[in-house]
Amino acid sequence: NSAVTITGNSNKIVQKTGSTVVTSGTGISDDISGINASATVQSGTVTLETGVTGATVTGNNNTITAKGGHSDLTINGTGDTISMQIGTLTLGNGASATLNGDINTIIETGK
Repeated sequence: NSAVTITGNSNKIVQKTGSTVVTSGTGISDDISGINASATVQSGTVTLETGVTGATVTGNNNTITAKGGHSDLTINGTGDTISMQIGTLTLGNGASATLNGDINTIIETGK
């Protein structure tokens, strides 16, 4: 497992299994290709490659795209827009999102 904090703008990140990334810049693009990866991004673009499970994205106003089906994503933030097919989206306490896609399972956690 690896962890990194990145400051600065317009960074492109590739995450593998078990990795953790915390960003604080703008224009962030994060490509998650491993399982159980987590990212903290604000107003960024996050892509889940086909078959990614256990991904967690924290932060507000992100655009998240899950390629292929059967992805498993947890979000902790508000204002995210997610495109997903045949996946599972878990909304952390207080999270909100717009979900576009078909045959998804949505889990809302409470307080």
